[in-house]
Amino acid sequence: MYGSFIYNDFKEDLYWIRDQIQGEVPFFPDSIKPLLNHYIKKRLIIIPSNEKTYARTFDYELGRPVPYATFWFAHAFGLKDKTVIRRLGLGLIYSSLSTTIRDDIIDGEGPPNPERTQLLHYYNNKYLEIFNDLFPPESPFWFHLSKGILETSRYEHWNLFFDSNLNVNPFSEQFLSESSRYFTAVVMPTLVALAILTENAEGIEVVYKFLQNFSMGWRIYDDLCDWRKDLTKAQLNHNSILLYTKQKIQEFTELNENSVGLMFVDRDFISDSYGAILGFFEKAQKDVSKLNNKYLDKFMEEQISFHTKRRDIIYQKADELNSRFFEQLKNILTKNSNVSLELDL
Repeated sequence: MYGSFIYNDFKEDLYWIRDQIQGEVPFFPDSIKPLLNHYIKKRLIIIPSNEKTYARTFDYELGRPVPYATFWFAHAFGLKDKTVIRRLGLGLIYSSLSTTIRDDIIDGEGPPNPERTQLLHYYNNKYLEIFNDLFPPESPFWFHLSKGILETSRYEHWNLFFDSNLNVNPFSEQFLSESSRYFTAVVMPTLVALAILTENAEGIEVVYKFLQNFSMGWRIYDDLCDWRKDLTKAQLNHNSILLYTKQKIQEFTELNENSVGLMFVDRDFISDSYGAILGFFEKAQKDVSKLNNKYLDKFMEEQISFHTKRRDIIYQKADELNSRFFEQLKNILTKNSNVSLELDL
């Protein structure tokens, strides 16, 4: 394991989770193993094919909240039972797997097949089994789990009926609170479980606020990574980057890779997109600062540092490209004119 102490301090816990996931593989029918290995080794890279190569190519300052958020919040809430913490971390991986598989089914990723649905049900059941072992039927935990299920339902309803032609700011809380619900739904029950197990009512409120703000910033970054793929999806997969570009170009030009690519030399776009990311992350940082926890504080510090650096690099490249373009334009106009041109470029 390479990177910050917020990951290295929990490497044994992560390896335990990986062993559990890998240990289940031999019990699956041979017909489903290729799809299973796709999800755990390629789609989510839970089991890296080469640990050293993976570590070198992964920027840990970007951050990995799943499953590490389980370990960080357990530390913040004072939960000591290593077995319980590890099982909840494993459950968060199960939840991520089932959510990813469901999203792929909805998005039409890959050929439709019954094995994908079987995997979805398997990992969802494994996720729920962990909570069944920890909480009696009368526990308040089940109320929060039901809220997570409701959040998923609300996201899927919004995802189905959202009109991409509406003139809504795609970097606003109004839009992002809807488009990022799925992340909160995946992570929230596990973190709330930690607060309930430690009888920390105030911690539940921190969890909700932190996840809401963090998920909105994370959604924009995810859209920055996926815009090319989402360009081919119905309703543009509600990608905030594509919706922003669509509003800017309107009917003047076609929405394609070229028109979106040009946005990355537009200082307003860079400022709006990364300003929104950093704004939401700064709110999330303030949320978890109430817990006075070194892991959560460091995580948000690294998140903000990572995206600040990316913004500044893109600014610099945009300025270089713009300067080069205007210089070339000036030369072309000067060479092709019979009169002296005064260009204020």
